[in-house]
Amino acid sequence: MNPRILVIQTSPRASGLADLLASSPYEVTRAATQAAALRQAFGDAPPDLVLLDVDRADAQVLELIRLLKARSQPRFVPVLVLSAEGALETRVAALRAGADDFLRPTLHPAETLARIAAMLRIQASQDRLQEATAALVELSVTDHLTGLYNRRHFQERLTQELSRARRYGSPLSLLLMDLDHFKHVNDRFGHQAGDVALRQTAALVRPALRTLDLCARLGGEEFAVIMPTTDGAGALTVAERLRHAIAAAPLLTATEIMKPGVNPVEVRITASFGVSCLAGGSSRSGTAGSEADELLRAADAALYRAKRQGRNATCLSPVEQLPAPVHAGAPPQQIGPIHYARELALRSVTQSGASPPSSDSGTPSASKGELAPALC
Repeated sequence: MNPRILVIQTSPRASGLADLLASSPYEVTRAATQAAALRQAFGDAPPDLVLLDVDRADAQVLELIRLLKARSQPRFVPVLVLSAEGALETRVAALRAGADDFLRPTLHPAETLARIAAMLRIQASQDRLQEATAALVELSVTDHLTGLYNRRHFQERLTQELSRARRYGSPLSLLLMDLDHFKHVNDRFGHQAGDVALRQTAALVRPALRTLDLCARLGGEEFAVIMPTTDGAGALTVAERLRHAIAAAPLLTATEIMKPGVNPVEVRITASFGVSCLAGGSSRSGTAGSEADELLRAADAALYRAKRQGRNATCLSPVEQLPAPVHAGAPPQQIGPIHYARELALRSVTQSGASPPSSDSGTPSASKGELAPALC
């Protein structure tokens, strides 16, 4: 694609420059007024370079330059000022307002084109630099195997989301997920098959989450999901949905490494979940970093409990502002799992003074069409 140049022509000399550029390998657009120039600069196809004719640096012209440079952020779009030979103050004021260079009308056309081409080379190199920087930033926060976020970015975002939840008094839930007996997959089918299973797991989990949720691979076969504005009932519902999806889907078809002549078999894996939640409206004296550690420890303890109780289960950690089960003396796993999630939602709205939701409302609950949940 040829570079796009916007010429803001407010005088005959600017029109002559636009005519000169029209014979060069550029896409040249013209604007007769400042308003038209801003519409083009802020449009769907912004220019790669702007040429602005300036007779005198009044406040309106300087503001136009500032707006053009603000539009280019974070992308570099050079603004060249065409000014009269003796207009030193005009050129200095324009450069201070953000212009990148100036052209004298007395320059030879060949030199004018060469200066414009040189500025476009700088602009193109800046584009490449920004693309490379964006790619490096993406690599620094991405798990190379699954394409999910990595542990480093997860920890940063968990602290940020906790600060936001505390500021606005909204709930925040954390899911920890661990694939059950994953070592057996590596031992039986090889590490390449294990890598495929991890990628397939990520492909199952990612589309089941909201845009504002963050899913990361913490390492090995352990994953985490940060769920802003989600209470314990909603987090349990999501965890159960993911657990059923993973258990129901064959993650790969592989041949046992010790039996190369045997036909490939479907490999199915289950997952265990630990859920912790910071209730909305809670007031804490600790820092967001210490709360992140606490939330992680709570979810990890719940995950360990799910593993210890047979795997392929979801456990909710006893967390702040979640009262004990309604049924006195009964541990959570003895309460019907659908009712348990329902009780959490009911108690949440009861504490806030709202009316309890009906069974047809948007309150998260386990779907009747799913397999029998395993909550603890």
